[in-house]
Amino acid sequence: MIVRLLVVIILLNNMQILATSEKMFQQITVTGIVKDNTGDPLPGANVVIKGSTRGSMTDANGAYSIQVSDANATLLFSYIGYVTQEITVGNLRTIDVTLIEDSHLIDEVVVIGYGTIKKEAVTGAVARANLDVYEKVPSNNIIDRVKGSVAGLNIGGTNRTGSVGDLVIRGQNSPTASNTPLIVVDGAIFAGSLADISTYDVESLTVLKDASAAAVYGSRSANGVILIETKRGQGSNGKPVFSLDMNYGFSNQLKQLKVYEGDAYLQRLLDIREANDNEADPSRIEFYLQDEERKNYLATPDHRPTIIDPYGICSKSGYNRNINFSVANRLDKTRYYIATTVIDQEGVELNDQYKYLSARLNVDSDITNWLNIGIKSFYSFRDNSGTTPPNTKSHFSPWATLFNPDVLTCMLRKLLHLS
Repeated sequence: MIVRLLVVIILLNNMQILATSEKMFQQITVTGIVKDNTGDPLPGANVVIKGSTRGSMTDANGAYSIQVSDANATLLFSYIGYVTQEITVGNLRTIDVTLIEDSHLIDEVVVIGYGTIKKEAVTGAVARANLDVYEKVPSNNIIDRVKGSVAGLNIGGTNRTGSVGDLVIRGQNSPTASNTPLIVVDGAIFAGSLADISTYDVESLTVLKDASAAAVYGSRSANGVILIETKRGQGSNGKPVFSLDMNYGFSNQLKQLKVYEGDAYLQRLLDIREANDNEADPSRIEFYLQDEERKNYLATPDHRPTIIDPYGICSKSGYNRNINFSVANRLDKTRYYIATTVIDQEGVELNDQYKYLSARLNVDSDITNWLNIGIKSFYSFRDNSGTTPPNTKSHFSPWATLFNPDVLTCMLRKLLHLS
């Protein structure tokens, strides 16, 4: 009886071991297709079981097949230039995956005239501007966002609202001819001003610094090339992305130049006459002045100057108002980007005004897997026709008379503390 019980126990244990072994070696087959975010299959994508070296690779149609031993296994889907995805098998036996482009890897790719290549393969001097540095800083043109971020790109200063400084790559190449680099926007040579392009519409800016650019753009690239790519449609799960940026700021002069006061101005006049061997008698100073100066000089017993601060009467507080609105989306075969920008700016000098309006429409569609049709268009309007006071304000005589009614209005507003 005891022997019979032992035999039954041994048989039961063997059956349990066999069941456990059979369960351990039971394989689950998972199949599917890996595509990119445009719906095209990705041949050569990797499908690996997480935590192991077992994996598979998609064929020319993006299809794959892999066997896992456990429903709790996790599959890793990866492809160069795309974000890796992790999916747990569970009860799924067919897993189709759409990989999203990794925007952080764009720094490893250089856009050239006839396509894109790896940065390591470029033998010439190529630099890509880091537009994220001044992303949160209000700027009225793209040049304001690339200052100091591209080695070898020299940007000149400006003294008016809405103006763009001169661009020079690696110094001047000619003492007489133009040193302006060639500008290429979305693959087309751009003959306008960079102030026409809204800074919000620019996706990337690349600078070609040396003669390697001549292989693509010929002799016109002798001063270097600036490649600008504008934004394309980006969406989230087929839903449009809306963006609204608004900013408002004030500006004032940091420091004004010092000018001669009345006594110093008269002494300078005497010194100039003496240096030119002319009469320089301080008691006859009124005869050395011009007619209008003499009239104002003799108007008061203490010869009080009529102009004390020539900069103050022609300056004021400036402001900058900037508004941008855009909507973008990426559908199965089509993407679009629509944006508009409005800028209203006044400088610190009288009548230094700038108004800007732009509208952009970028649309492209994949008709077939080898044909893409699209349009990239924009409209811009710039107005900085305001007439600013001359830059010779420091040369005003202390006993001059101002006839410009705008300047007199500005003086009155400053006296009434309305500016």
